[in-house]
Amino acid sequence: MLHCKCSHSENNVVDLFNLAQFHDTKSICKYIDLYLLPLSTNPSYIKDTYDFISKVRGQTVPSNTLLVMCGITGLYTNMNIDLTLNLVREIFKKYPDTARPDHQLLTSLELTLKRNDFEFAGRIFLQICGTAMGKDYAPQPSEYFSHLHR
Repeated sequence: MLHCKCSHSENNVVDLFNLAQFHDTKSICKYIDLYLLPLSTNPSYIKDTYDFISKVRGQTVPSNTLLVMCGITGLYTNMNIDLTLNLVREIFKKYPDTARPDHQLLTSLELTLKRNDFEFAGRIFLQICGTAMGKDYAPQPSEYFSHLHR
């Protein structure tokens, strides 16, 4: 379930739509991911199909082997945003790095989580819980969140 609210004012809808046309967060999400991915603590983590193929290429797998996967992509759109930001902040504290721009990363993460508006069926919505599934960094906070609930 995607939690969002609709912009009700026609002027706000037009302004959000015009803003969204010129605002691409892909680069900033990739930048955030550069810092979050190395902090991933799950050795069985697979980012995508290409990552899976690179990990199994050259492996000999017995014919009676079952490959089983459990995805957490459903968690992306259901994580509490403030909790997610606090979890990332705690991960940064747990693994300090003076070369990592923590404040800028957290600010960027907050902007991309709290200002994720999109158009659907001719209406503009603001996602108020979780993150969009296509964001590069989405798996990492989901993993931190899943560790919290183990």
